[in-house]
Amino acid sequence: MNGPDYTAEDARDRLDRAAQLDLAGAKDRRIYGLYLAATGIIIGAYVVVTRTVDGGSSSPLVLAGYVALLLAVTVWQSRAAGAVPRGAKRKGLFALLGTVAVLLVVIMALNVIEIELGLRWWYLAIGAVVTALPCIVTGLSIARGAGR
Repeated sequence: MNGPDYTAEDARDRLDRAAQLDLAGAKDRRIYGLYLAATGIIIGAYVVVTRTVDGGSSSPLVLAGYVALLLAVTVWQSRAAGAVPRGAKRKGLFALLGTVAVLLVVIMALNVIEIELGLRWWYLAIGAVVTALPCIVTGLSIARGAGR
């Protein structure tokens, strides 16, 4: 047989090295990072919009706009990026879970603040920023290629 001159151990080593390759380039990392940061900002903005628009979170128009923005950002990311950076899906999932966990705490805190102190614009702004922070920080980390 005229096969290559390497052993099974060599083949395993080559497979291990190939598994470590990241096919995503700097452009893909920037796109995925921007997508994640934008998702966090949209979720954070939802906190503000639901508190300032008549009908709040029960408004079909607000909910439709929120879903449309999230879908638009997701479609843009999936079309613009050639590949997903290594580990970005896992990091992104944890960032989204963190954002949702913070969102729940922020909503409860804003309810208490509204009852006790009255809701001011800066409470909403702080709530939106804190809500978006996990996705923004992780998005910047992915975009810069940290943890590669």
